[in-house]
Amino acid sequence: MPHTEACATALTCVSPDVMLREMRIAMKRVRFCLYVAAALLLSANASLAEVRITVSKKFARKTVIAIPSFEQKGAAGGTLSKSLAEQLKSDLDSSGYFETVKKQQFVDETDRDDRRAGRINLKEWATLRAEMLVKANCEMRGTSLAMACRLYSMTNGKSLFAQGYTGDAASAVTMVHRMANDIIKAVTGEVGLAGSVIAFASDMSGRKQIYTMELGGTSYRQVTSGKDISLFPAWTPDARSLLFTSYIRGFPEIFMLDLATRNARPLASFPGLNAFADVSPDGREILLTLSKAGNPELYRMSLASGTLTRLTRTTAVEASPCWSPDGSKIAFVSDTNGSPQIYTMDSWGKTAPQRVTRRGSYNTKPAWSPDGDLISYCAREGGSFEIRLVNLKTGVESALPKSGSDEEPSWAPDGRHIVYSVERGRKRDLYIMDVYEQAPTQITHGKGNFSSPAWSPK
Repeated sequence: MPHTEACATALTCVSPDVMLREMRIAMKRVRFCLYVAAALLLSANASLAEVRITVSKKFARKTVIAIPSFEQKGAAGGTLSKSLAEQLKSDLDSSGYFETVKKQQFVDETDRDDRRAGRINLKEWATLRAEMLVKANCEMRGTSLAMACRLYSMTNGKSLFAQGYTGDAASAVTMVHRMANDIIKAVTGEVGLAGSVIAFASDMSGRKQIYTMELGGTSYRQVTSGKDISLFPAWTPDARSLLFTSYIRGFPEIFMLDLATRNARPLASFPGLNAFADVSPDGREILLTLSKAGNPELYRMSLASGTLTRLTRTTAVEASPCWSPDGSKIAFVSDTNGSPQIYTMDSWGKTAPQRVTRRGSYNTKPAWSPDGDLISYCAREGGSFEIRLVNLKTGVESALPKSGSDEEPSWAPDGRHIVYSVERGRKRDLYIMDVYEQAPTQITHGKGNFSSPAWSPK
């Protein structure tokens, strides 16, 4: 039995795909509401154009970039100068587009020689294999920090990008994240992930609650609290709020949490199941699964008025809806043909659903890629689960390398990374993977289990 959360039996949270199986086997439709209520109650406990040719292709090799320690101006110290450069290197290394020169001593020596000569020595940088070079400086002005960055092509020494940054000293890392994302955007035209945030559920405090963490960080921020469990975080497009499912009144309800004020308001509190909320790209509506009519069906709800529109009317179980990037379609899970599979249809339910997964008999938890070309999903393979991708243009389905029992994929805004949960033994942690390089990296550590990840949209 997988360990992702949707509903539960015997105090153990299980995934929406297990809920589909349990309901199909264990009950008739007329008994569904009673079963779900009981189960959930239990669980509640060159030129720029020339450069782009090199790096814009998702399968292209990485561009080698040199990042010297930031030049010190004014009272800026050497420790700050080096730490800012290390942060920038980390951000660019993790992007998937760049490989930073690792021989930092030689990088800094070559940079000092450039400054003494008053020019960039292209031949010297070529010996380090550098194809691009960052020249940055930092200066403390009282309690404020100023940074400037310029990016050069080592093919001809031309400047490709230049930008200044200012802020208080405490925001130094945030400023470097902005710098990294600006470099990625200028060179590749793609969105950078530096400073992005991942929300997730964890029981590290003894009860499942919602937390957030910055990509590359090691600290977690708890954003919900209480004696009742909270699950399934989902971001609003402005990244200022999270939707989540809470059992505060003994049954699953959907809430919206303002991250700045920490105020939460209920959105869906209908009898039965209220779960799997996903916010529309324009931030005006949500998709959700409700069983208030006796069977779990898909709905869309206006966040302004609370008006509901029912999208499905079947005797099957529908769950885990998600919007396409342009909001015109949705993907979801249904067992209408006897086993859980991924389907798509228009976002108003006017067209017949189209099945998109053909490989395997147990496919759940769809997530639409930001460019709209792929859907990631969770598939049962043998006695465990793996993450698969289906190309919506070709219909080709492919599996990503496994790290354990892999579930709950969520796309990063760059459209090439995913975060997902991995169960090994009795421990569950979060991993990220570049879907093109396909090398998993564990990002959570320590006590407790980590699940239901959701990558912020910016």
